Amino acid sequence: VLTLSENAVSKSGSKYSLRLCYFGDIDNIWSVTYPYDPDTNERAMLATNGVDFVQKWGGTGCCVDLTAYPNYCQNICSFGSIGYHHIFCTSVYDTGSAINFRQTIDISDAGALTWTRGDYYEIIDKEYELKGIVPLRNNLAIYSTNSISIASIGTAVEPLIVNENVVRNIGTPSIKTVVDTGQYHIFWSGKGIYSFDGIQTNNLSKGNEQYITKNVNILYQHLSFAMHLPEQTLYCLFLPWQDSRVPNMCIVFNYTTGQWTFWTFKYMANVAMQIMAQGEYIKTYSPTWEELTGNWNSKDMRWSDLIVGENFSRMVFGDTNGYLYEYSDDYTTDSTFGITSSITTKDYPLNKLESEFRLLETVLQLRLKESPTGYYTPATLTIRASVDAGRNWTAWQTVTLDGNEQYMEKKVNWNMLGKHCRFEIAFSNPLIIETFRIGFNAQYKSLNFVN
Repeated sequence: VLTLSENAVSKSGSKYSLRLCYFGDIDNIWSVTYPYDPDTNERAMLATNGVDFVQKWGGTGCCVDLTAYPNYCQNICSFGSIGYHHIFCTSVYDTGSAINFRQTIDISDAGALTWTRGDYYEIIDKEYELKGIVPLRNNLAIYSTNSISIASIGTAVEPLIVNENVVRNIGTPSIKTVVDTGQYHIFWSGKGIYSFDGIQTNNLSKGNEQYITKNVNILYQHLSFAMHLPEQTLYCLFLPWQDSRVPNMCIVFNYTTGQWTFWTFKYMANVAMQIMAQGEYIKTYSPTWEELTGNWNSKDMRWSDLIVGENFSRMVFGDTNGYLYEYSDDYTTDSTFGITSSITTKDYPLNKLESEFRLLETVLQLRLKESPTGYYTPATLTIRASVDAGRNWTAWQTVTLDGNEQYMEKKVNWNMLGKHCRFEIAFSNPLIIETFRIGFNAQYKSLNFVN
């Protein structure tokens, strides 16, 4: 839950324009969109929480009520080219009649932040509440709790053309879980993780559904959300796990390889984070004369080098304490606490037909890189194993890399049953390796009891 504070302290050079508090009085998540504002010829930010008037922020000052739209709405989305875009408000509460129209979409005037025409569309199926709209290629995907419809921009007379309920009995409890990969959507249905290409859905979580649905807190899954890491082709779903009322478990699915893993985030000396929201920002910095100190002779860079304009966005998390965190693979500390470097392998399938797999031992083969002072060897190496896609791990086992051998072979013993295995290896110090191989020995027991 985000609570906007109008009397937020303004700080020069701050990255954030709003003070965000994630424990409010109303159990809603803010929905944000960035339409073109013809009054300023710039993009504006519109935000709604479902219980207040839509808020508008134009880049300076505080948010103000968007009085041009008289109602409340649960979700807001903008779509279309500049000069002919529309703003879509879903699950509308009409302030005049005091009635909640859960299946209604209010549509703005073309290319404007006004609703003078009074255009709207009402989904025929009134049983399920609309959760929101997400662009899908050149169309719009309209999600309810138990259906998906497809829409396209129409004419001035009929601004929205809808093909209703192209998917039935599958929807989402939270529009924040829907991620656009560019060609199709990935989303959380409340019972599993699915893809949707505009025509049909595909269950991506086969084999993991029972484990996920058994542990997710369904009373609070409407607070779940997802983030997309396109460079790694990862769909990262944050769910309230077990008895937690806020998302505290991240289920990670690689939609290219089909691999799964499970993340938890820590802060402040290994304390678990409870993440309520995720966003992005791009860092920009343009210094002024007054901000520079020293003299010209002390400057060893060009003026243009001082101006920072990144071409990529940074991921930001917000937790239940109201703190903001920047996510990056390159960081070496978590809130000043050191991060131990580690390598996590893929899942190795080890099934044989009608056989039970037992992992017995792992063999590590290392060839250390030669240096002028000898072979650089860390004091220890630790390893652990998982046979259920990283949901559960063994205790860490320590492997001592002793001596200055260029090649060494170490064995680690296990006794585990599963369908596949993965390993995580951590180092106490930086490690330079020429080659590194992992082998493992397994035992198969026939499960065929037919005489």
